Amino acid sequence: MGREEVAGQLEAVSRAFRTSAEQLRTEGQSSGPYVAKIGEQADRAARYLRERDAAALTEDASTFARAKPALFLGGCALAGFALGRFLTASPPRPETSAIERRAAQVPTPIDDGER
Repeated sequence: MGREEVAGQLEAVSRAFRTSAEQLRTEGQSSGPYVAKIGEQADRAARYLRERDAAALTEDASTFARAKPALFLGGCALAGFALGRFLTASPPRPETSAIERRAAQVPTPIDDGER
């Protein structure tokens, strides 16, 4: 998944948080502003990804990791957890039947040109 795809996903997440925040506000929930803030941060992250090239992103990540190693490692762990959840939520690959597996293992005769 490239930068554009990730930025697009972040924008979709941002829209979902803004929609949720608006609904929470209309229901009188006090958590609305917090949810809106998360949406704003997702939108900022999407803009950041779109505006920076790969070298700048790498340099920024390296600088951040040196400045705040614990926070960087925590972010990596969180990203790994999110990736794991995404992969387990993906549809499973279709299983092959026993007949298909056996057919794949049966050697085929070599045609030596004799007939």
